[in-house]
Amino acid sequence: MLPLAVKHGIGIVNMAAVRVKLPSPAELEKLIAEWKAKVYISVGSVPDKDPLGWLVKGDVDSVVSAGYKFAADHPAISTVLTGTSNPAHLEANAKALEHTTQPPGYKQRLIRLFGKINEYA
Repeated sequence: MLPLAVKHGIGIVNMAAVRVKLPSPAELEKLIAEWKAKVYISVGSVPDKDPLGWLVKGDVDSVVSAGYKFAADHPAISTVLTGTSNPAHLEANAKALEHTTQPPGYKQRLIRLFGKINEYA
């Protein structure tokens, strides 16, 4: 759908609920362990502890910020909804979305790691 939206000049609103699992290291580690057990991702693909810690680099100050940058990093995405009632979260979300470019190779690695998970669910 995204390439078609770009072709026709249509902006997409992305409701990125990254604050569900990403802000809790324990919940994220549990989810990654579950995906490894179900062979949705390979066992050695990411560490068991802090599995997405490699995303926190440069102007990416947290895994949550990385999630929002990923959510916005497509030319068809015109808006990312963050859906928070916490003012500190809103400020952090806005800061993450000021510059949506991720370090080179990060987007591709995320897609390789997790891009087919929705096919299993």
